[in-house]
Amino acid sequence: LEKIAIDDEADVDAMKGWRRKLFGEDALKLKKGEIALVLNGSRVEVVEIEG
Repeated sequence: LEKIAIDDEADVDAMKGWRRKLFGEDALKLKKGEIALVLNGSRVEVVEIEG
């Protein structure tokens, strides 16, 4: 996570192939403020930020 926070193209497995599709793209969106994590009861949900 630290490497992704520093570099959008970090050389880590989470940013390659299926892992990037599953996790990496959302990690970058979260970093850029395009999505947020919100608590809904006991569940964590991903919401898009408009604007």
